Amino acid sequence: MVIYQACLHIALAAVLQVTPSTTNGSVPRQLSDDLEHYVWDLTSFYPDRAAWEAERHTILEKSANIGRLRDGMVRDAKSLADALDEVSELRTRATKMTIYGELSHNLDRHSAAAATIYDSGTALAAQIESALAFVPEEIAKIGEERLARWLVQEPRLERHRIRIMRIVREAPHTLSTSEQGLISSMGRWPQVSADAFDALHGSALGWPMMKGVEGKDVAVNLYSFKTQFPREKRAEAATAFMARLKSFESVFGLLYTRRIDADLTIARHRRFADGIDALWFLLDAMPSGSARLMVDQARQNLPVLHRYHQLRARALGFDRASHAQQYIPPPDLGQRFGIREALEIALSATAPLGLAYGQRLRAAIDAHCMHLPPWSQKRGVFEIFPGIGVTHPYMLTSFQPTYRGARQLTGALVNIMKNVDIPSNRMPDGRDFPPTYGNGVIYVGDMLFDDLVRARAPDRRTRVADGLQALDLIWDNFFLTALMTELDVKVQQLVIEGKTPTGEEVSQIYLHLLHEYAGPAITDDAFAAEWMTYGVTFGSYEHQFWASAIAAAANIVEKIKAGDPNGVKAVDEVYRRGNSDRSYYLLRQVGIDMSAPTAYQPLFRRMNALLSELAAALEETE
Repeated sequence: MVIYQACLHIALAAVLQVTPSTTNGSVPRQLSDDLEHYVWDLTSFYPDRAAWEAERHTILEKSANIGRLRDGMVRDAKSLADALDEVSELRTRATKMTIYGELSHNLDRHSAAAATIYDSGTALAAQIESALAFVPEEIAKIGEERLARWLVQEPRLERHRIRIMRIVREAPHTLSTSEQGLISSMGRWPQVSADAFDALHGSALGWPMMKGVEGKDVAVNLYSFKTQFPREKRAEAATAFMARLKSFESVFGLLYTRRIDADLTIARHRRFADGIDALWFLLDAMPSGSARLMVDQARQNLPVLHRYHQLRARALGFDRASHAQQYIPPPDLGQRFGIREALEIALSATAPLGLAYGQRLRAAIDAHCMHLPPWSQKRGVFEIFPGIGVTHPYMLTSFQPTYRGARQLTGALVNIMKNVDIPSNRMPDGRDFPPTYGNGVIYVGDMLFDDLVRARAPDRRTRVADGLQALDLIWDNFFLTALMTELDVKVQQLVIEGKTPTGEEVSQIYLHLLHEYAGPAITDDAFAAEWMTYGVTFGSYEHQFWASAIAAAANIVEKIKAGDPNGVKAVDEVYRRGNSDRSYYLLRQVGIDMSAPTAYQPLFRRMNALLSELAAALEETE
């Protein structure tokens, strides 16, 4: 997600209602209202298939020869810098190819050629990491004291500081080179379940049919049930989809539990108690038990969640709450957010981050970092791919002119901006981004969007609808994630005990949790199959970080609104600047300790304030 300085020379004289001009007389380009304008061209990666093939062979050749660095790489500071420069260059090339494969596949999910490129790219990444497995063991031999001296003596080591310090911190979980190579080569093992999940949901498996928004028959499947049916039919579509999905719970149960078993095996080899603690530490440097802390905080605030469900039902015009209602979006009341308006809101919503920030954000929009048209062949994903080995990051989504579509765009742009002006010697060479921090920055943009749009609401009905949108963000990303984390914890424990559950048993565990989270009055048993709709859980535990991320975001937004400089620093000045790019250390730099219960309190303060605001609006008369 790196935007290089070359992309950022376009100045914006003002972000809000100021005549666009610059000191040298140039005028920024106008924001386009044509979605087709906001696309990127993947030839910036490789001009054609022949170039891609040539690069793949080059990477494989370099990979086969990289092991020679092991002899002598820790002889002195210069030797270490030479070796790490070559290692980083290989990683950059391999990561670039992996990202290209994912972009190609996500852009055209029906293309066999794109699927081949995707498969080759992901396989290559695992192969390269396996070939580089000797690096941590060799660096660990140097010792912290000598490493500290070498970092001072050899300026070229500065660009590798973050990776070196990470190796030092992960030393207790680092294996011998041969073992590390084996573990790295297993990296795609859990991914098999995720790929099978996509294949199943993308197949014609007799999904029910309903009339879509255009009056035509539409298959009710994973890619349609939330968006392609009239608002008043969304709950019906969701219920019909769950009923059909239940017949596949045996195969989805097998995929889910096998993924958990795979992560558990890998974690134990790396001396972790389980796969959940392993991922929280390896991706975010979070202490053991961090997932449990998050769940405990959710559990302690279930009364707040139950109040949300009841007020939401009332706001939607129902006498009682049901879980199916969660699939009914707040009324749009004619609110449409065209792409130009959505981008203007993003610029306005981020105004509290400063004029210079707004100028750089406007330049990033001009840099063609986004692919927004809702083409039918695109996969239903929202993702930001880091600009590793290329000129800028690549954001992919199918923009919809709705509240959620516009909000998602603001969050994505704030996420992209966290990489702006990263020092040239600190550019990442891999995709091991910190999920709590990275997703947290997206949620900061989402919350700033919510607050601005709600403040502009022209009447009570719009304030109610916009308030529901802000509350739904917390339900979707904190409480629902906490629920899914509890499912992970319970299923993992059964696997540990040698009692791997069937798909039907997973459904019953999920249903029990859903009743607790939704409230005692909600008994939508058809949604026992809902766990089979969350694709991320079939590839890893990464979805768990959405909950810690939105809690971190609430902390940051509180700081921004209070005028605390740590708020702006959190989104614009910490990533890739210090000794670590893991969330735990990044957030501690701005006074947020995610290992403490207090880190979650700003989120509940925000939710309670939104609920009080909603309740007051519901009592008003027109």
